[in-house]
Amino acid sequence: MEFNIRRFDTTGSTNSIALENIKVDRHFTVYWARFQERGRGQRGKGWESEKDKNLLFSILLKEIDIKAKEQFQISQTISLAIVDYLSKRGMKAKIKWPNDIYIEDKKICGILIEHYLMGDILSASIVGIGLNVNQRLFLSGAPNPISLTELTGVEHSLEEELHLLLSVIYERFETFYWGERERAVTALGREYKGYLYRVGEFALYQNANSSTAEAVGEPFEAKIVGVTDIGELILKRRNGHSATYSFKEVRYIIDSSDSSLQ
Repeated sequence: MEFNIRRFDTTGSTNSIALENIKVDRHFTVYWARFQERGRGQRGKGWESEKDKNLLFSILLKEIDIKAKEQFQISQTISLAIVDYLSKRGMKAKIKWPNDIYIEDKKICGILIEHYLMGDILSASIVGIGLNVNQRLFLSGAPNPISLTELTGVEHSLEEELHLLLSVIYERFETFYWGERERAVTALGREYKGYLYRVGEFALYQNANSSTAEAVGEPFEAKIVGVTDIGELILKRRNGHSATYSFKEVRYIIDSSDSSLQ
């Protein structure tokens, strides 16, 4: 399949370019940059990427006709598509809630999704994706990055990887949004939960919200038991108590020896 790809050598942020063209460009327009000067990650962090080494692109989604309260379905769909893509590369990936992609305890892909509303309907979404492909040395201090080439031992064509990844995303998106919706939503949630990083395992987390039971910054042990329809993470402690967390209300402790947080 041929995709509408707009190519840039260097840009500030592909999500910003997509937003500038949100009214004029068509559904599934792709904005691909060889380098981003102001690449953005989750929690307001930057995204490190050496020029011509990784995939940095955004996808404009329009006329998808879902309610604003259902927007987490897009995050689930995109995350699972990247898991599909990595599976084609022989890798078993997991989704670190809400939508980072991990290989074991290493982050290979980050996703930043920005939604735009018209009343209670989602009028458009911009999906920014940063996939570590050929970079071997990371200098930003990010605690746990890994790339495709580090895992496979070989360099990869960015052009070929982009087209394969877009094909998988498009197939996953079309199947969900233009299929039998009720059945698709149930299947989506079940599959997303099955691929969650640490699901069903007791591990350490850190509270980042004073409205919950634990003091801010205090580590606690819990296991992931699911995600709500609006994307809240459900954690259950050993005493049986469960609580839900919105994005930025809880952090993972990836390495308990140094309390490295994500």
